[in-house]
Amino acid sequence: MLKVNLFILLVFLTGLPSMARISMIAIPINSKASTEDTSSVNLLNQQCWSLRRANPLSAITIGKQALEMARNIGYNKGEAQVLNYLGICYLRLDDSPTAADYFYKALQFSDSLNLSVEKGYALNNIASSLLEEGENRQALIFARKALSVQTLHNDIKGIAYAYVRLCDVYNNLQQYDSLLVAAQTAFRLLKDLGMTENSLIAMKSIGRAWEGKHQYAKALSCYMQVVNSVSISPVTVRNVDVDLARVYNLMKLPDKAIFYGKLWLSTEKGNDHILRQMAKAYALKEDWKEAFRYARMSLLVMDSVAREEKLSQIKNLQILYETREKEKENAILKVELNNKNLFVSAFAVILILICALALILQSKRSQQSRLNKLLNQKNQEILVQRDHLDELNQTKNKLFSIIAHDLRGPIGSTSTFLELLTTHESEFTKHELLENLILIKDSTKATFKLLENLLTWARAQKGEIVFNPQKNNLFKLTQSNIDLFASNAENKKIQIVNEINSELIFEFDLEMINTVMRNLINNAIKYTNEDGTITISAKEFEDNVEISVEDTGIGIDSNNTELLFITHLKRNRKEGTMGEKGTGLGLILCREFVTKHNGNIWAESELGLGSTFKFTLPRSHQKEEIF
Repeated sequence: MLKVNLFILLVFLTGLPSMARISMIAIPINSKASTEDTSSVNLLNQQCWSLRRANPLSAITIGKQALEMARNIGYNKGEAQVLNYLGICYLRLDDSPTAADYFYKALQFSDSLNLSVEKGYALNNIASSLLEEGENRQALIFARKALSVQTLHNDIKGIAYAYVRLCDVYNNLQQYDSLLVAAQTAFRLLKDLGMTENSLIAMKSIGRAWEGKHQYAKALSCYMQVVNSVSISPVTVRNVDVDLARVYNLMKLPDKAIFYGKLWLSTEKGNDHILRQMAKAYALKEDWKEAFRYARMSLLVMDSVAREEKLSQIKNLQILYETREKEKENAILKVELNNKNLFVSAFAVILILICALALILQSKRSQQSRLNKLLNQKNQEILVQRDHLDELNQTKNKLFSIIAHDLRGPIGSTSTFLELLTTHESEFTKHELLENLILIKDSTKATFKLLENLLTWARAQKGEIVFNPQKNNLFKLTQSNIDLFASNAENKKIQIVNEINSELIFEFDLEMINTVMRNLINNAIKYTNEDGTITISAKEFEDNVEISVEDTGIGIDSNNTELLFITHLKRNRKEGTMGEKGTGLGLILCREFVTKHNGNIWAESELGLGSTFKFTLPRSHQKEEIF
């Protein structure tokens, strides 16, 4: 009945269309997605994908047809897929804003309908778009999210593509250890999937990682595997020739570098990369005439490429403008065609009355629908609040259980020692009295640290802590905490090294980050053996600072590092190397305070190999607020 009413409303607003026009409108409204319809969308999507490199404009035209058809028949998977494809096509045309718009639409649409695979691809594509814009750190975040989504749903192909994207990010960031792990994983997955050419491209990334780690022989072996394969495209082979020339130059083997350079130049005109390697090779041979000639050719090619890229961008913009103008013209022609099909009907008055009745009924149904949606929304909010309160209650119970246990031990021991000292003082030697007093002091200090963390956590939960970021010196803050724990470190013969730039000053809340640094250094001392080393360093980036507290201690199982910062999970608490106790409350505080700064905190560790706790802090913040 609702579809009939909508059809009548359309008639009322536009006049009575012809019978042919009626059939054109009625069919999409009343039809449902069939196997034949979805197959048509899938076919158009495949055509769009296959044309994305050779003819992106045709691919866009076909993709928009597929998008319209998918929406008309309610084919959600096909719609999410083509949104990703259209974004990739626009990326090929250097139209990054439009590409990003399609990728975010694909992400929102997939997320709202729980289309996990397409959501993972959308996240991966957003990472690719960010790489094009030089936003490597943001690209890393989205690539990791893509990997997480695809891993959760065990989509092997999606996982492989996520690792490929991580290879691009880590290469740009020059994080060659991470690049090596990602590339090796991508190679294995792609090879298992039978995607031979893609796996060889991953092998090329493995070579790039070894090259970045200055292990040129291993890099050379990887590049040779790619070049000698019969399954790789000529374009990729030529690119690897550049890699081989570069590595041989790094290995001080200019003759071999020249060989691969000439091999490239025998099939292709020179580009600035290969010409620069030729210039370097001849410079190594001290053939300055040839070195100068190739260097000059490189500069000329770079100028030519820049001009060609500029012309290509202008051409792409012109094509996009013409395409959009044609779309506007088609829309105008469609409106004009609709107007020509309208005619005056003798039944206009009757239909107007029917339409008015339909509007009243539709209004009531819409109102009822809105009320139902509002009720469902409120019910959902109540369920979310209930789950949140349950989690908070579990956290509270667990913390009180831990605290009661850990307070009872030291306080009971202190009480016992004091009773022995007061009732049997004469039976103890001076040395024994001193030893017992030291034990009481250590127990009291541990209890004080626990109570200090508990008080800070309680203030944070009650909203009594003011978040007040100011410009502070991170080196001085760190050094003050190192001095604070100097005696603890000396007792275990542990060396603490402060490698932070002494002039590193940026905005952060002094009290909160002091608490974070104090807890991380205390943990590092607790779980580091005698004669160990603790290194505190900071990497500076444009938008944030990454702080690391690295120890040579007993380490943690890498499968359990993510559980360290979760409050409501039960986990075994390890004792320190000298039997020191811990509640885990300190790490919970660290997570809350770093999160308040819009930063991230995580741990990297393996059993027996030490641990590294890292956290990031933005360089600037919004105005003061209550935490």
